Amino acid sequence: CRLHNDDGRLVPADDEVLATLRSRLDERGLTEPAVARLSNGDVQVVIPGGTKADAARTRRVLETTGRLEFREVLAQYDRVQLGAADAPVMPKANGSGYTFASGTYHNRSDIVVPREAESGEKPTIFYRLDKPSLVGKDVKDASETYHEGGLAISIEFTSIGAGKNEEFTRMVKAKGDSGQGTGSLAIVFDGVVKQAAHVREASGAHCLIEGNFTHEEIENVRSALKGGSLAVTPEVLSERVVGATLGEETIRKGLLAMDERDGTCNQRFASAGIPQTVEMRRAYRALRDDFAAADLLHPPRLATT
Repeated sequence: CRLHNDDGRLVPADDEVLATLRSRLDERGLTEPAVARLSNGDVQVVIPGGTKADAARTRRVLETTGRLEFREVLAQYDRVQLGAADAPVMPKANGSGYTFASGTYHNRSDIVVPREAESGEKPTIFYRLDKPSLVGKDVKDASETYHEGGLAISIEFTSIGAGKNEEFTRMVKAKGDSGQGTGSLAIVFDGVVKQAAHVREASGAHCLIEGNFTHEEIENVRSALKGGSLAVTPEVLSERVVGATLGEETIRKGLLAMDERDGTCNQRFASAGIPQTVEMRRAYRALRDDFAAADLLHPPRLATT
């Protein structure tokens, strides 16, 4: 996969990115993922014994940056028709999100983020948001729960995060009560507002995130939060299942060739601490067909770049 920064520019993978991806793949239960930096700075992920299901899980892990942010809502734009002359927001030129249209009031540090839209639909609700007050590292744990008949995510903050959350929600409520703010906060995950809520009272160590979640999406959020967030956005370029290049007949020929060369066979036996005798070579020949029948092909590997 290839990595992009917030400006859409290509950036090479560093050690922190590789460690984060390994951690997140481990969280998803993928077997011994091998994450490597290629010479051009891209990332290659190899899953030994990988299946098509593993390919799908790997892609979802790679395509999720895992950025969770809690921000104050400064303004809300409803019924936005992207591309219209009076639209307050517009897509960025590089396609990596949205920005303010010319003439739309905003501060230098503000960002504009869409509310999660239905699958296949363009967003029509956007929010002008302040800088983040809490991020993923302030979260201790995330778990699946139900709220009002739908799936939700229960968030438990760290001790430091709980203090920051109480201070943040108290501030948002106070500004709303005094008319100096909207009194609302937005929970943003991977550049989309999952929930925007009016703060009725300050909260501390826990919060609940509602949204149109599936079990798979909640598991993605949970593993991303536990494994760590990425400061870059991965773009999956290709995925394939890589099998061994040798077939059973090739392996059989290789075994025969080894048998016929006593010198090579003895070297292998010596390196393994096996007596270099005629009897041992005969025993090896007896096992030869069994090994071939059992298929000495390496298990398929899932390779994603």
